[in-house]
Amino acid sequence: EEELRMLFETATSFSVVRHPFERLVSAFQDKIMNEGNGDSYLAEDFRLQYGEPSFAKFVRKVINDAEHGSFNIHWEPYISSCSYCSFNYTIISKLETMEEDRKIILGMVGAQDPDKKKIQNKTSGKNIKEVTEDLFSQLTREEAETLANIYKYDLEMFGYDINMY
Repeated sequence: EEELRMLFETATSFSVVRHPFERLVSAFQDKIMNEGNGDSYLAEDFRLQYGEPSFAKFVRKVINDAEHGSFNIHWEPYISSCSYCSFNYTIISKLETMEEDRKIILGMVGAQDPDKKKIQNKTSGKNIKEVTEDLFSQLTREEAETLANIYKYDLEMFGYDINMY
């Protein structure tokens, strides 16, 4: 850990975060609904335990896992999985502003902008904000408040609006 700490002190370090609820929706769509053809084992395990997937069932799983101190890395709160309090990142970027932040980060390290395709935060033809609003409207107030409590520190630490959804 000491070697890693020294590297962090001399290097330009960055991390990219996103609104915890949008991250949760993205994980649901990609990992449980398997829209990204990603980790199909997560989708299979979910179906075995909960039947046909729905966002409400997924949220109940996340809440249950949180009560037992167990998260999958794809939806684990940042505060639990990353060392934001232990390491001084040069930049913490938000996915929502990554297009602009990328240019700043590349400039800081003296790299050329590869002018790649614009980074998009879209899913299923709608933007992630619309999808998150749709899916969160299916939750009970208690479920939404429990999620807000689970992701409380992520929301606060990165300046996300707890009432956005």
